[in-house]
Amino acid sequence: MSRRFAAGGTVALVAGLLAAVSTSAQAAPPSLQARAVASADASIRSHPDAVSAAPGDAYTVARTVTEPSGASHVRYTRTYAGLPVLGGDFVVHNAPGGTLAGVTNALAAPLAVDTKAAVPAVRAASASRAAFSGTVSGADAPRLVVDATSGTGHLAWETVVRGTRAQTPSVLHVLTDARTGAVTGSFDEVKTLSGPGTGGTGGGGLASDGPGVGGTGTGDRTTDGPGTVGTGTGEFAADGPGTTGTGGGDLPNGLNVAGTGKSIYSGTVTIDTTPSYSMVDPSHGNNSTCDMNQGSGTCTTFTDADNVWGDGTQANRQSAGVDAHYGAALTFDYFKNVHGRNGIFGNGTGVPSRVHYGSNYINAFWNGSTMTYGDGQNNQRPLVAIDVAGHEMGHGITENIIPGGLTYAGESGGLNESASDIWGTMVEYSANNASDPGDYLIGEKINIFGNGNPLRWMYDPKLDGSSKNCWYDGIGNIDVHYSSGVGNLAYYFLAEGSTANAPLCPGASPVTGVGRDKAAKIWYRAMDLYFTSSTKYVAVGANDARAATLSAASDLYGLCSTEYKAVQGAWTGVNVAGEDAPCTTPGTRVARDYNGDGRSDLALTGGSGWTTVPVAFGNGAGSFSVTNNGVTNFPGWAATAGVQAVSGDFNGDGRADIALAGGSGWTTVPVAFSNGNGTFTVTNNGVANFPGWATTPGVKLLSGDFNGDGRADLALTGGGGWTTVPVAFSNGNGTFTVTNNGVANFPGWAATANVKAVAGDFNGDGRADIVLTGGSGWTTVPVAFSNGNGTFNVTNSGVANIPGWATTPGVQVAAGDINGDGRADFLLTGGSGWTTVPVAFSNGNGTFTVTNNGVANIPGWATTPGVQVAAGDFNGDGRTDFALAGGSGWTTVPVAFSNGNGTFTVTNNGVANFPGWATTPGVKLV
Repeated sequence: MSRRFAAGGTVALVAGLLAAVSTSAQAAPPSLQARAVASADASIRSHPDAVSAAPGDAYTVARTVTEPSGASHVRYTRTYAGLPVLGGDFVVHNAPGGTLAGVTNALAAPLAVDTKAAVPAVRAASASRAAFSGTVSGADAPRLVVDATSGTGHLAWETVVRGTRAQTPSVLHVLTDARTGAVTGSFDEVKTLSGPGTGGTGGGGLASDGPGVGGTGTGDRTTDGPGTVGTGTGEFAADGPGTTGTGGGDLPNGLNVAGTGKSIYSGTVTIDTTPSYSMVDPSHGNNSTCDMNQGSGTCTTFTDADNVWGDGTQANRQSAGVDAHYGAALTFDYFKNVHGRNGIFGNGTGVPSRVHYGSNYINAFWNGSTMTYGDGQNNQRPLVAIDVAGHEMGHGITENIIPGGLTYAGESGGLNESASDIWGTMVEYSANNASDPGDYLIGEKINIFGNGNPLRWMYDPKLDGSSKNCWYDGIGNIDVHYSSGVGNLAYYFLAEGSTANAPLCPGASPVTGVGRDKAAKIWYRAMDLYFTSSTKYVAVGANDARAATLSAASDLYGLCSTEYKAVQGAWTGVNVAGEDAPCTTPGTRVARDYNGDGRSDLALTGGSGWTTVPVAFGNGAGSFSVTNNGVTNFPGWAATAGVQAVSGDFNGDGRADIALAGGSGWTTVPVAFSNGNGTFTVTNNGVANFPGWATTPGVKLLSGDFNGDGRADLALTGGGGWTTVPVAFSNGNGTFTVTNNGVANFPGWAATANVKAVAGDFNGDGRADIVLTGGSGWTTVPVAFSNGNGTFNVTNSGVANIPGWATTPGVQVAAGDINGDGRADFLLTGGSGWTTVPVAFSNGNGTFTVTNNGVANIPGWATTPGVQVAAGDFNGDGRTDFALAGGSGWTTVPVAFSNGNGTFTVTNNGVANFPGWATTPGVKLV
């Protein structure tokens, strides 16, 4: 489907990621596709900043995926002033209802490019030919493009030069700066398996010579686009259209018979053929296998008299055909059965496999439609093993789900190669073939050097002597086959964990793997829905492999799930950091983190006449950056008499949101979902009973993840005469499912005069609980521990001193993990004349250990009339701090940073406007 529209004005939005969706993404039927595209188009028009829209932009739909849940993902390519934008593709992710859930976008900012070239096309053509290191057979006319593969754009000439390099066909895209004439980059449609060099040291490694060098090492599997066919030794290369196989023909699926194949590497196997015993497989989209007879032109489909193929030796030409035919079927089945993809192209169409290509050709390649395999050194070791087939067809998968594939240069090219190694490995494991069992070695059966060494070691890439285990700034400047080691090792960590034989990069913590099945599903989903053509290991924003795989893991298994944390650990293990907030102990997600950077922020709402929601984003050292953006309806609702406001991550996207309840006559729960940049998307859905109960005099509205699903929920307590604790469990989209179960004693205690209630995970089980304190004469601290289903187990243990201190007039209570042990604690502040901050550290069983240490200044400031206290991790160190706002005449925001032992370090920095706004009557600090 091709659909275009132009970009309009800009509306600020930072994309979130989709959660709780199906594990199998399918290409959408036409009706679903049309709805998905319409919704995505609307999302772009409503939120153009999310795609870095610029005047002159136009977008064309490249691919659409709609999931059973109704969530959709629409890929677009981009033009600017009519020029193609390399690296300008993006993905719009919409929630089941059609609202925007997020965007994966490679651009760092809207394009602003002068489209008039200072250098003529003829000069670009000459420079491009000069940059080609082989024999040129022809070149296309240069075309003007915007090169945005680095995240920012500049005008360039793109010239496609065709020819051969080290006997390898090449379709090289050369980029020339249209202002200076300098060659700024290039990428080849030919995608190779290994990089320049020879066998590795130590364990040894198989490598191939790079462009321009005749190879005596191993070659390399590649794919390319249109071009001429290279012969002889050298890299694994690809050729393009121009050779035509004979025989075979198309047959309807199902008209197949089972033949017996005697392969070189996989033993005796069953292969599907036609009733006339032609090596064409109707059950796998008419995959076919043909013999190139050491040439590079005509390829003749194998036929047989008795449907028993080959004898397991290279001398029998059918034997290599059996391996290739078998590998193609295995790869087709793997992607269909595990990932729901119907063949490389997604439409059930199979692909031809060509064997016995060239003479002494130490290579194999994919050319966009066909696999081609050489016979190796001395024509004795055909490159037709299972992992080779899976690797080659993996290139086909990549280029058919990402527009243009992952650009075959820099870090994107390394990810491209890594992905193919991963798929080759997973196909090998899925085959469960005793003659070629699964492993994390690439090309170990083809034994190109004759010394038993594989081509690559995924679990320790450096063993080949050139590949890299750890990311570093500049890794994009080395050959893509060697930078692929970073992705290979990260995948190994994710699947199998770190071991003595799979070393972590310096400073990384041990990783526990989640198994191959989960690892593969995470990686495939990341490629399918979140990678763009220019995704890198490390990039600004969400266009890096870490962010993409974390999004996939969050979708499949939940934010901060075991699998999510394994993805974090795997990337950290190869020195790939990210902007994702750290996941520590369940239940300790950073409170009030409105931009998802792992540090708490502050927001205000409820000021009379306000139409904005001010947000003070914490910079980590007690300073804040303030925004004050308009938000539809929500500020007015927040100013309604009796309304309470709470913050929490109600959709599980890692950013705090704001919910309201308590308005007289309300039947809805308004939620302002943070977009991460100080703007909010508002919902106002009806919720059964809960809004009415929230108007009960004396009731306290609380926020916390009461069922441990990664989304914040709401609870009420303190209503006079109540014997229940109502809980509204968030569904992640602004709707809630309500329970109202009886709880022994606790509801009555909560209704006691002057009692304060706070929520937090006080036993570290990943579910929020509720603590009460402040009742006159109390010597205990009641705790209602959540069971995750709206019921609670109650304790009421004695605690030294703090129950009495909590009755002091003006005292406020704040909860959070003050010592970073994975359990919530609570503190008191605001007592008249106090110079200390009492802290009750939870022991996890309803008892608490109390400290009462002196803290400079802040206890006095906390007694200022109108001051509100907010707890959160303002420096991202895993310990809860607290901040104050609302003092008359204040121009600062005091913050007390927890030292983890009941002491605090205080800052009191000036903040623009926010302190004054916080003094507005009726305002809520959230």
